[in-house]
Amino acid sequence: TVTVDTLPPEVPGMPAPEHDPTNDNTPTWTWPAIADAAGDFDHYNVYEDGAFKTAAATATYTSGALSDGLHVLEVTSVDDLGNESAKSTQGHVMVDLVAPDVPTMNPMPAFSKRGNIPFSWSASTDNLEVKYNFQYSTDNRTTWNTLSGLTWQSAIVAAGEVADGTKVYGRVMAYDAVLNDDGYSLHVSTRIDATAPVVTDETEGPTRTNNATPTWTWSVVETGSGLDYFLVTLDSELPVRTTGTSFTPSSRLTDGDHKLFVQGVDKVGNTDPAVELKTVTIDTTPPAVPGMPKTTSPTKNQSPVWTWGAVADAAKYRVFEDEVDKGFVTEPTYTSANLAEGTHYLQVTALDALGNESAKSEAGYVVIDLTPPAVPTMKALPPFTKDATLTFEWSASDTAVKYELSYSKDGGTSWTEVPNLTAQSCTVSIADVADGIAVLGKVRAYDGVGNVSEYSGAVQTIIDRTGPVVTITKPTEAITTNAAMFR
Repeated sequence: TVTVDTLPPEVPGMPAPEHDPTNDNTPTWTWPAIADAAGDFDHYNVYEDGAFKTAAATATYTSGALSDGLHVLEVTSVDDLGNESAKSTQGHVMVDLVAPDVPTMNPMPAFSKRGNIPFSWSASTDNLEVKYNFQYSTDNRTTWNTLSGLTWQSAIVAAGEVADGTKVYGRVMAYDAVLNDDGYSLHVSTRIDATAPVVTDETEGPTRTNNATPTWTWSVVETGSGLDYFLVTLDSELPVRTTGTSFTPSSRLTDGDHKLFVQGVDKVGNTDPAVELKTVTIDTTPPAVPGMPKTTSPTKNQSPVWTWGAVADAAKYRVFEDEVDKGFVTEPTYTSANLAEGTHYLQVTALDALGNESAKSEAGYVVIDLTPPAVPTMKALPPFTKDATLTFEWSASDTAVKYELSYSKDGGTSWTEVPNLTAQSCTVSIADVADGIAVLGKVRAYDGVGNVSEYSGAVQTIIDRTGPVVTITKPTEAITTNAAMFR
């Protein structure tokens, strides 16, 4: 009897690798064994990437040296007569033998502030999902701390307790889903800067000034990342940024105390409390205006002395003579020097110790009079006189306020002055003058400031108190006659 059997065994189940994906290029596959209801199963035929590979007695197969990439496996069941089933559903395995690109650490700043320090790196490419292990060191790379399984390209290092000046290093490694890696990247580093800039007040000059735009100055010591800027706060105004080491307000300050605060900020943001610089007191209020200067006027003194009332808080006074600045005096008095004849005026200002200057005072005036009165003219005297007194008279001089008579009772050898005469005459006694002696007189005029004219020309008279002596020459003897006259 011949039995004809052309029915193949059942189709095997889908093959599956032990790991998928995998970096094992010799993966082992398994699949569900067939039930073999007919009882005539003999073996499985294995097809890898479409090509027959081997006959397997059991439901397992180990690939041989697969290349990088996706591979498929199919199996059929074969009975003892050689009847072969249809191929199973394809099983797949991703063989990944290539590691991800080594990431590149992004550059770090030379210095960083204490706290959380961010590190970052470039993304790595791979056929599979990529993760990263980031390592950092705070002991000069002696030990490394690892942050594993990162799915992003950055990590934060908590450096709040790291000592000032310490370098913090970072490096990264990329690996794929089957743990392929090409090792760690080159490290980058940043140095901890925990020291703020130290600001020192260097303001010079007086702290009390009449300069309404004073300048404050300071110096700074910065040993770490370098100075970035200063925050400068004037009084209660909003702070301003500057990189210079001085500050001058752009507009005039009001009178009173003004404070400046300076805070240094380095390039990583370290800062200490603001330093208060010297308080500057602005005083632009001038002293009171001095009173009008006074002096004797008119006068023939070409260097008159002026005075005015002292001003409280005045340290000195500026003198203006005929609009010319004559400089300063420290007391409320000034002596002019060699003024010309005519009218002159003086004004003064008061200055306090800061140089605040008042307005000019009211002008004080002086008239310098150097012109003497006109020379009076003496009235002529009789050639002779027998009187016991003699009155001298003269003409008035237009600017004279008094006269001085000078007379001589000895013919001009010696003279006697009679001063302070206000009339234009003066009577002197000549009773003691002998006959024949000339009595002379001359006069000069004084004005109100003491200018004196030249003496007038002298006038004179001669004393004659002796009468004529008569001698009868005819008749030579006594005669008697009835003639009314005779010769």
